[in-house]
Amino acid sequence: MRAASLGAALLLAAGLGFLAGRWSAGEEGGRGPDRAETGREAGRARVEVAPDEFVEWQKRVAQVEALEAENRRLQERLAGAAPARDPGDEGLQPGTRRADGTIVGGAAWPEGTKTMAVGFLGSFLERFFDEANLTPLQRKKLRAELETRIGDAMQIAADTVNGDISGDEAYDRLSKMAEKGRATVKEIVDAQQFEVYEKFERGVGDFVRMNVVSTELTGLRTELGLDTEQERNVQRVLEARYQRVQQRLGAPIPNMFFRPLRRDSDRDIYDETAAEIASYLRPDQAPLFAEADKEAATAVHDFRRLLVPK
Repeated sequence: MRAASLGAALLLAAGLGFLAGRWSAGEEGGRGPDRAETGREAGRARVEVAPDEFVEWQKRVAQVEALEAENRRLQERLAGAAPARDPGDEGLQPGTRRADGTIVGGAAWPEGTKTMAVGFLGSFLERFFDEANLTPLQRKKLRAELETRIGDAMQIAADTVNGDISGDEAYDRLSKMAEKGRATVKEIVDAQQFEVYEKFERGVGDFVRMNVVSTELTGLRTELGLDTEQERNVQRVLEARYQRVQQRLGAPIPNMFFRPLRRDSDRDIYDETAAEIASYLRPDQAPLFAEADKEAATAVHDFRRLLVPK
């Protein structure tokens, strides 16, 4: 499996650095000269510049040079972190979509998808802000942290859907990302506020898990024609299944648009709960359930059509 470990983060940093450099240099609209006029250039009028303004221009030039140097460094790191080309990709340009729907050179979600995710979790975050009685500065820092983590998590999801990393690798990265996020939050809030944050995180995890259970139960009800008693038992088993998966991961399970991402490390949980579900089914339902449970292992690949090139 290939892993684009730094792709999105470095591209974003490089892009923002470039834009910041243009703004600092005053290229937009011809404003902000990059050196003070001395009057020695032929054909150009002499411009009087106050000493403090001249110093400010010098600072801007230094900022631009520093940003350009940082951009070059990031571009070098990005080139070194690029995923290895599959031998079968010879002649295919990065961004080309293969027959199986994967994208050569890595994939991402459309920008609007991230915007929706940030907006969705933003409503949860606002309730946390109010309950924890955070200051405006704390709110600003945590909102920025949220957007960063959502971007990271969604890129992990995109890499998984595109087949660049396995489910186990995705869960490992998500777990580490959650640990890093908690550590950052601890630096921003006090102990009492962090207790409220932990409750907030559990609430988000519970909400996601309930949606995963609800969506899967709805699908099984429709495909298998479950009766009331069967539906009650299947729901109980599904709730236990994803509770165990979530506890093993140690972070909110990824809903992958309400279709769970599976990993080999959870195979025992899925096999045990599938056997229990099957025990409540009629003979005519059992084969349909076995097929549906098998297809769920690769369900994330159905979202490849939504991806765009990195």
